[in-house]
Amino acid sequence: MSWSFAGIAFERVLTGDSDPRWFAQDIAVTVDVVAGDVSAVPRQYVDIGARQYEPLELDAAVASPAVRAALIAAVGQQGTLVRPGGQSGTALLVRADPLARQGGTYYRLRLAFRFVS
Repeated sequence: MSWSFAGIAFERVLTGDSDPRWFAQDIAVTVDVVAGDVSAVPRQYVDIGARQYEPLELDAAVASPAVRAALIAAVGQQGTLVRPGGQSGTALLVRADPLARQGGTYYRLRLAFRFVS
């Protein structure tokens, strides 16, 4: 089943046992000692920050050099990323590294996306 980014279709190449997690989430937490605190047990300030999203990285296969070139040219651009099953979101394409040509008809890339919304 095809994935697409900004209308450019590609196939995900299986590189492991599982599907990549869709922008895994975490909460940023910072713990700091309170400045000027002289108590016997130092007090701490806990800052619970914004939600953070891990990048989504995958290997992709495309059917032509033109499609591979289109993905490479899209680095730094935002677009709708759609995966099989209908899950989609706005993402920033941060990397599209060409890999060796696979067989006679497919061209491969390593893609990395950052979550936008």
